[in-house]
Amino acid sequence: MITRKFLVLLIIMVAIYLVVLYHMIKEHVTLLKYTLLWGLMGVILLIFAVFPSSVMWLANLFGIYSDTNFLFLFMIGFEFILLFSLTHIVSRQNENNKRMVQEIAILEKRVRELEQENPEDGGERPQ
Repeated sequence: MITRKFLVLLIIMVAIYLVVLYHMIKEHVTLLKYTLLWGLMGVILLIFAVFPSSVMWLANLFGIYSDTNFLFLFMIGFEFILLFSLTHIVSRQNENNKRMVQEIAILEKRVRELEQENPEDGGERPQ
């Protein structure tokens, strides 16, 4: 059973967490699309803290003996989802960077070829 002290601590920590998350979005420290999962986790934890019977019900549904164990399992599972999401974002950004570097290299090669075709310009563009 989850104690009242733990519930109060959870409510306070989640409230602080959501306020910090809100300020990070407001000050453009992070992009909204990347913080949606963090916000969802905070809201779910707040619901669990305000309605502890939902934690007990879910723990019983999944056959987990302790409500606190369910909360920790939930947090670990959610962190795995978040890490997977961030890994996907980093992989996609890596591919975009690789593609852009290749395009820049092709454009630089094309510029050098054009400069060699017109040596009288001295490689400078007219203004």
